[in-house]
Amino acid sequence: MRTSAVVLALFWPVVSGFSPLARSGLRTAGSSLVRRHVQTPASQSGDSSKADSEIATSQLQELRQEYLRAVDDLTAKKAALLEVEEKLNVVADEISDPWDYNFGFISRSTGIYTDLTTGAGNPAGPPPNIFATATKNFRRELNWIVAALRGEEEQFQDDPNCSDRVKEFRMKLKELRLDNDAVWAREAQRPKVPAPLTIFVPYTVLCWVLDGLFDGRPIQRFWFLETVARMPYFSYISMLHLYESLGWWRRSAETKRVHFAEEWNEYHHLLIMESLGGDQMWSDRFLAQHAAVFYYWVLILMWSLSPSLAYNFSELIEAHAVDTYAEFVEENEDILRSLPAPKIARDYYTAADLYFFDEFQTSSRRGERRPEINSLYDVFANIRDDEKEHAATMSACQDKDVVVTAPRTEFLTAAGVVAAIALNRYFSSEVGQEAVADFSERLGISAAIDAMPFLGGIAALLDKSSEFMEGFLRLLPKFFFFGL
Repeated sequence: MRTSAVVLALFWPVVSGFSPLARSGLRTAGSSLVRRHVQTPASQSGDSSKADSEIATSQLQELRQEYLRAVDDLTAKKAALLEVEEKLNVVADEISDPWDYNFGFISRSTGIYTDLTTGAGNPAGPPPNIFATATKNFRRELNWIVAALRGEEEQFQDDPNCSDRVKEFRMKLKELRLDNDAVWAREAQRPKVPAPLTIFVPYTVLCWVLDGLFDGRPIQRFWFLETVARMPYFSYISMLHLYESLGWWRRSAETKRVHFAEEWNEYHHLLIMESLGGDQMWSDRFLAQHAAVFYYWVLILMWSLSPSLAYNFSELIEAHAVDTYAEFVEENEDILRSLPAPKIARDYYTAADLYFFDEFQTSSRRGERRPEINSLYDVFANIRDDEKEHAATMSACQDKDVVVTAPRTEFLTAAGVVAAIALNRYFSSEVGQEAVADFSERLGISAAIDAMPFLGGIAALLDKSSEFMEGFLRLLPKFFFFGL
């Protein structure tokens, strides 16, 4: 409390003295900017009308300049305040914007783009090299790792400097629930997404694992999902760039723009979950961040083998996300309506420029969807609707013929695996080895190996490779037949 009092003593005179200018100037200039024109009485004409119009135009320009100066000044003061808060590790909720609701959580990542201002701390310029960044991150996380090993991590959820209002919000967040069985029941009632077993089985296993890891912790689950949910778009853009660079395919160039808009949307879902405390536990951060990197490369491989099946897998994930958020919204409607919307949610969904938001609206016309954000309920309802759009986009990106013929490919692959195992067992038996030896002597292969020693090394390497492939082939049937 003494630290909080110091921060208040330092910054309250500046903020309180600036508030009248901010509230009057911003409202006046803001309303002028929204109208973007000045009305004059219809009865005036000639020189008088022209003079009034010039005066009004001049006033509008002055208001705009005043508005911009006020925003720059307030932004600089806020950046300075955030810098001191970060050093002291406190959240001065009492002197925050009256419309800037926060839940008192300090993000465990290194800031977001909305904190950046030109010439006022936290520059947006290039980051340090990978070694410096990794070292700094490890040092920051080390404290949380030690705390987690001691079982003390949960206590960091409650900041003693938070106001009573914020503490009340946090208590309500802890009351939020998600029924996993109800989510699966909802999925069973909707039309099924056509998917081959090679896609459907890993999807099902992944969902079951998440149900177990985050049971009773819906916000942390959503933060994990949104961390990983960005990876498909990163990987798809990477592969489309690769195809273009090699001159293989350039017809899907515009798809990169849609994928970036989808990633930008998922990124803001992630920031919303961070504002609700989804990233507070070190174990959740460790799992989500490493799973995201692994998932990226899995999707790179999957897209390389079949872009349509990669999109099909993403459609399954996005459709499940729709069911999850829909169940969450309905199950917690009363609590969500009683909680305010985080500032980052209002900034994203109600921004003046919604170009990227419109870019991924597949099932509606551009500019038709304009969210209203009045409570946390509206935030999650819009996230649910965003996931619907992502599922529709992933469906539109697929070649349906590939998905339809995928089961036939699975059958042929499984048959090939069984045949490979049968041949391997035959040649591993005494009868098979005698047959190979007899065949080698007739062709003179044995004599050639004796004459050239390096061929013996190659043969030994092939034997080792054969042992490895035997183990690998023995595992494949278990994967394929598990889903039958």
